[in-house]
Amino acid sequence: MSGARALSMPLHLVGGFLLALGPMGHHSLRSLLTILVGAVCALLGTPAGAQAGEESPTRVLLVDLDDVGHLLMDAARTPNLDALAETGRYFPTFVASPSCSPSRAMLLMGAQTSHPDILLGRVLLEESKERTAYQLEPPTLTSLSSLVLGAGGSTAKIGKWHLGMPEEPEHPIRLGFETYAGVMGNLNEDGVSYHRFPKIIEGAMELVEGRYLTTDETDDGIAALERGTDLVSLSYHACHGPWAVPPLELLSPETRAELVALGGPDEWLKLEPAALAPLMLEALDRELGRLFAQARGKGYTVFVFGDNGSSGFVGGGKKSFADSGVVAPLWVFGPGVEPGTDPALVSICDVYATVAELMGIERQPETQGPQSLSFVPALRGEPHTRRFAVAEIFGRIGDSPRERKRMRWTRMLRGERFKLVWNRKDGEDWSLFDLVADPDEDHDLIAEGELGDEAQLAYDEMRAVMEAEVAGSGREVVSGQRAEASEDAPAEAGDDRPTKVLLIDLDDVGHGMIAEARTPTLDGLAARGRFYTTLVTAPTCSPSRAMLQTGAWCSDPNVLLGRVLRNKYKGSQAYELPTKPLQTLASFVAASGRSTAKVGKWHLSQASATAHPNECGWQSYRGVISNLIVASDTYESYPKVVDGKEQRLEGRYITSDETDDAIAAVEQGVDLVSVSYHAPHKPWHVPPAELLAPRFDGEGKPLEISAEGLSNEEMTLLMLEACDHELGRLLEAAEARGYTVFVFGDNGGQNSREEEGGKGTFLESGIVVPMWAVGPGIEPGVDRSLLSMVDFYATIAELFGLERDPKTQGPDSFSFARTFGGEMIGPRYWAYSETFDVLGEDPRKRISIQWQRAVRGRRYKLFQNRGAGFFTLVDLEEDPEEKVNLLDKLPLSGEADEAHKALLQILYSI
Repeated sequence: MSGARALSMPLHLVGGFLLALGPMGHHSLRSLLTILVGAVCALLGTPAGAQAGEESPTRVLLVDLDDVGHLLMDAARTPNLDALAETGRYFPTFVASPSCSPSRAMLLMGAQTSHPDILLGRVLLEESKERTAYQLEPPTLTSLSSLVLGAGGSTAKIGKWHLGMPEEPEHPIRLGFETYAGVMGNLNEDGVSYHRFPKIIEGAMELVEGRYLTTDETDDGIAALERGTDLVSLSYHACHGPWAVPPLELLSPETRAELVALGGPDEWLKLEPAALAPLMLEALDRELGRLFAQARGKGYTVFVFGDNGSSGFVGGGKKSFADSGVVAPLWVFGPGVEPGTDPALVSICDVYATVAELMGIERQPETQGPQSLSFVPALRGEPHTRRFAVAEIFGRIGDSPRERKRMRWTRMLRGERFKLVWNRKDGEDWSLFDLVADPDEDHDLIAEGELGDEAQLAYDEMRAVMEAEVAGSGREVVSGQRAEASEDAPAEAGDDRPTKVLLIDLDDVGHGMIAEARTPTLDGLAARGRFYTTLVTAPTCSPSRAMLQTGAWCSDPNVLLGRVLRNKYKGSQAYELPTKPLQTLASFVAASGRSTAKVGKWHLSQASATAHPNECGWQSYRGVISNLIVASDTYESYPKVVDGKEQRLEGRYITSDETDDAIAAVEQGVDLVSVSYHAPHKPWHVPPAELLAPRFDGEGKPLEISAEGLSNEEMTLLMLEACDHELGRLLEAAEARGYTVFVFGDNGGQNSREEEGGKGTFLESGIVVPMWAVGPGIEPGVDRSLLSMVDFYATIAELFGLERDPKTQGPDSFSFARTFGGEMIGPRYWAYSETFDVLGEDPRKRISIQWQRAVRGRRYKLFQNRGAGFFTLVDLEEDPEEKVNLLDKLPLSGEADEAHKALLQILYSI
C-alpha cells in the first residue's frame, strides 16, 4: 500500500492486466515489464531526448569492478587499465560508498542512500535477517536505466545486481533494463564459485559449470555492444570472493611463472586472499582488453570504476570512511573525452547526470538524479563544480535514519583537502582530517584540538552543510557547489517551523464555485499564502474524508469506504471507519503527546455513532456527525454532538457555530485542529444577512436577498460567501498564533447537470479542488504540484517532526512540505481517485461490485468503469474539457501510448 506499490505490478495482478490489454497478453512477462517501465518514464515526464527509431547522440558502457580500489590496483598487473590513464581521462578521486550495494544504488538513482526512496545504508547480505525484506523500488525517483528507456533508448544489465534478493530475477527489468543476464548476488552459497554459478537469463535461472564467470560476463557485455544497445551496465563480480587462482590463460607469462615457482594447484589452494585478489584483477584486466576493443570500435563512451575501496587484506579500507574505503579510481574514454589525469572531486552519484547529458536526455533533477552533478565539462578538460562528496552508512535496511533518531548513522563529507566524518551513536561525534598534510588520516584534528584557521573555516562550512543535510528530508537537489538545507525539515528544538496545524475543509467546493462566489477571505489567502491548483480527491465527500484521516486509498482493505455514507442506504448502518490496523491521523498525532480537536461534519460513520470521532483519535469533538438531511434539520436547527453526547441546537447558524468552536480550539492552543464545515452543502437557503456583502439596486438602495426565485446554484454561492466571511474570523485567530493553515475542498462542486461535471464525476471538476496554505515558512505563490488528499497525513507528520511507519501510518501518503519554500515541486507524479458501491467490502474480491476509478498524471488521465467495461483516456493539456476519449481513435500517438501503458500499470497495481 505504499507509494512504491504503484510502480511495480504484483505478480498476482499480471493475469488481470493481460486480459485488460488483450493482444498484449502474448508478450512474455519480461517483455511486458520492459514496455511498462518505459511507459512509466513517459508518464513521469521524462523528456524524449531520443525518439524511437533515432540513434542516441552517444552510447554508453558503464563497467564497475567489485572491491577494486587504488591499493588493489597497485598490487596487480593491469596493462589495459594502466593504458586508460594515458588514452582516456583518469579521475583518481572518485567517491563511492564504503560498500558495494549502496554504491550501486547511488549509481542507478543518482541519489544518496538515505534518500527516502532508497534507504539502503549498508551491503545486502543474503544471510542477513532482512534477506527478503529489501528491494530497491523507488516510488518517486526514476532510475538511470528507466530514464534512458523512457527517452527511446535501449538498455542492458549484465553481471552482479545486488540491489534485491535472488528470489526476484525480474527486479532489474522493473528498474528499466530491457535485458538482464548475470548472477544477482555474491557467490556466497556452498558449491558456488567462479566456475560454477547460478546465472539468470531472461528471468530464468540456469546453473553454469566449467566456464569462468569473468569471461562469461565479458562475453555478455560484448554481445550487448554488438547489438548496439544504448546503455550497457556491466558489473563484474571480480575481484570479490570467493578468491581463487583464475584460468592461467588469462594471466601474463610473468605471473604464470611466479605461480609455477610456488608449486602446483595444491599449493595454490593455500594462497591467502591478499595474493589471490591481484591475480583475479589481472585476469579481469585481460578480459577488459577484449571489451574495450569492441567498445572503441562501436564508438561507445566508456566509464570504468571501482564500486568502493579495496578490501582490508590488501591494506584497503572497505567498509570504512578512510579514503582507502570510499575513494576508487575512475577511467573514462570515448569520443570527445580529453585524455589526462583530472584531480576533480567526482561522486558516483554524478554518473547519472553525466550519462543523461552525453545522451542528450533532459532530466527533472527533483526525481531524476536529484543529487547528481554532470561532469561532462571535466571530460572536455574543463573544471567540475562539485565541492563536497557524501558517503554514508546507517543501520537497518529500509528504515530512514532521519526518522529513526536513535539509529546509528555515519556520514562523511569530503572536500578537496578536508574530510568531515559525523557519527551518530549515543550522541554525536565529529572528526576532521587534513588529507593533504595527513593522507593516511591518522590525526583527527578535532580530537587533538589542532584546528588552525584554515581547518576551522573548513570545519564550520562543512558542518553547516552536513547538519542541513541530516536535518533535511533526504530529497534535496544538489545545487551546484554545495547541498542546500531543505525547506521541508521537520520541526526541531529552536526551529521556527510551525508546531500547530489547522485543517479546514469546505463541503463541495471546487474551482468553478470559487470563481463565481464572492470570497474576499479566500482571495486574500491566495495572495498572502500558497495556492495549490491540483489537489486530487474522491468524487464524493465521505471517501475524501477517509483519505484524509488514514492517508490511504479508499479501497485499502483496512478502509473500504468507496461511496458517500447515507442513512437510507441499506449497507450504511454496518459501516464505521476502522480504527486499526491503520492508525488514523488524529490517533497518530495524539500518540505523540499532542492535543487534537475535531469540529464540524464527521461523515465517517452513521449519525448514531456519536463517539466515533473520539475513537478515531480526536480528543475533542464538537459537531454534527452527518449531513443535514433529516426533514427537521436546517442550518439553524441541528443535532450537535459534544464528545459523544447529542443535543438539539436551535437558533444558531451552523457555519458560525462551527467557526466559534474552531476559534475556541485555536485559542486553547490545540496542536492539531480539523474543521469540516457543512457549508455550502444542502439544504440550500439564504444565509443571515450579516454574513453577506450588502447588495444595492440601480439607485444605490440596499436590496434584501430572498430565496424566492433563486436557484440551488445561486443559493450555494451565497452559502459559500457566508462561510468565507466566517473564515476571516478563524484565520485571523489562527495566523496570530502561528498556526500552519490548510484550506481545501473535499470534492468538486455540486452541479444539477452531471454531464457537465462536478461532484460525483471523475472529470477534473469533480475530483480536482483548490487548496490554500499559509503559515510560518510558507512562501506565497501559485503551486501546480500534483497532490492527493492522502498526502496531508505525511505532511503533518513531517511538520510535527514525527516518525511514522508507512505500513500503518499513511501508507499511500507523500509529504508535500518540500514545496513550501517555493523552489521544489511535490514528490507525486500521479494521483488516484475511486468509488465503489458496497461499503466495507473489497472490490478486488467481488467482481460484481461496481468500481470506478481514475489515475491522473500531469498531462493524461485514465478512467476505468469496471461495471460498464470501458476505459477513457484524456489529454488534459490539449483537451481540458475532457471531451475526447483518445482510446476511440486508435492508434495512439507515441506519447499518449506510453502514458496509457504507464497509467494502466499503476491502475492495476492498486
